[in-house]
Amino acid sequence: MTSSTTPRAAGAQLQERFRAAMSHVASPVSIATALTPSGPVGLTINTFNSLSMNPPTASLCLFSDSRFSQAIRRTDSVGVNVLSSDQVSLAKRFAAGTHSPFADVSWNDLQGIPVIDGALARFSLHIDRRVPVGDHVLLVGTVLDAAELETGALPLVYLRRRYGAVAPSHDSSSADGRFDA
Repeated sequence: MTSSTTPRAAGAQLQERFRAAMSHVASPVSIATALTPSGPVGLTINTFNSLSMNPPTASLCLFSDSRFSQAIRRTDSVGVNVLSSDQVSLAKRFAAGTHSPFADVSWNDLQGIPVIDGALARFSLHIDRRVPVGDHVLLVGTVLDAAELETGALPLVYLRRRYGAVAPSHDSSSADGRFDA
């Protein structure tokens, strides 16, 4: 019997290989938002996922040292605004880490959570758990509210280090809208 082993890549090499391989995984682009005593804060994320339908639970992952992550340490409510493919400039603006990304952005306060106008969908989460994972923190939250706001636009995705759009398949075998494995 022959066994083949691959030596582990050194830390920096493995990180670069991991980054390159992950660039082939399409991810949704959203803006996480919260209200703090100093006003609204937000950050472009591509790590928003549904975890459970009963009870409705979702997660997002943030770089631990980001300005947004620091600002929401004492906040237990977070919003997630799913962006459409025509909101690339908004995604870039909130990704840049500027001090006032909400300047000239149309938004509303929905029960203490900033909701960005024009988003495809929005979610309000109560943060139940904060789990440190490497240089990030995983936020797990109970969904307090969710709304589909726009049905005609395509969602914004991040793939191969670029923003783009994704369209649903016209394959009739998935007509019920479910993605079953």
